Amino acid sequence: MNFLSTTWVAKALGQTPPTDESRFDQITSDTREIKPGALFVALVGENTDGHEHVEKARASGAKAILHRREFEPPKDLTSFAVEDTLQAWRHLSKAWRAEFRMPVVVVAGSAGKTTSKELLAAILRGHFKNVLQTQSSQNGFQGVPSTLLRLNETIDAAVVEVGIDDKGAMIQHLDLVQADAGLLTSIGPEHLEKLIDLDTVEAEEGLLFQSLAARQGILAVNLD
Repeated sequence: MNFLSTTWVAKALGQTPPTDESRFDQITSDTREIKPGALFVALVGENTDGHEHVEKARASGAKAILHRREFEPPKDLTSFAVEDTLQAWRHLSKAWRAEFRMPVVVVAGSAGKTTSKELLAAILRGHFKNVLQTQSSQNGFQGVPSTLLRLNETIDAAVVEVGIDDKGAMIQHLDLVQADAGLLTSIGPEHLEKLIDLDTVEAEEGLLFQSLAARQGILAVNLD
C-alpha cells in the first residue's frame, strides 16, 4: 500500500528519518486546503512566503512542515529543513509519482492545453472509474507537483497539464510526470520574452516526443 510517512518523506529528501514515525494524509502548500494530519510545504514565491502562514497551517491541523533551514518551526510540528522548499516539493512529487503504475497522460502545447485537458479527462472517465486531472491551469513549477502529490491508490488514470515559459522548463516537468502518453495541442508564439522565438518554442515543446519515445509511449499531435 502506498502512503506518505515521516520515513518516506525523509528518505525521498535524502535525510535521516525522525524517530517518531507517523503518517501524512496529505502534502500541500495551500493553507486553504489543509486537512488534519497534513504535511505543509512552505513555498516561497515572488509575492508570497509560506513561512508566514505556518501558524495558520498548524491551526488547521498540519502536523509537519517542510521549511527553509533558517526558519524556526513550532516545536510541536515534525520538521523537515531544506535549502529550497520548491525544489524539495518537486523532488517529493517525483518520488511519489514513481510509487504508482496507473496510466498518466501529459497535455502540452502553446495554446488550448486546459480545454484539451478537460476534454481528455472527460473521455477517460468513460473508461476509468476515477481520473485525476490538473486543477484549473496549474501547469507550472508549483502546479505540476501539486497534481502529482494528489495521486493515490484510488486513482485509475491521470491527466497532467504542463506549461512552459522559459528554456529548460519542459524537460524538468516531464522528468516529474513520467508520462505514458501525451497530447501536443499546438506550437505557436508563447512567452517570447524568455523563449525568444518560434524555433525555441518548437524545440522545447518537441521534447515531449523524446520523453515519450524513451518510455515507448504514445503521442497525439494536432496536425492543423
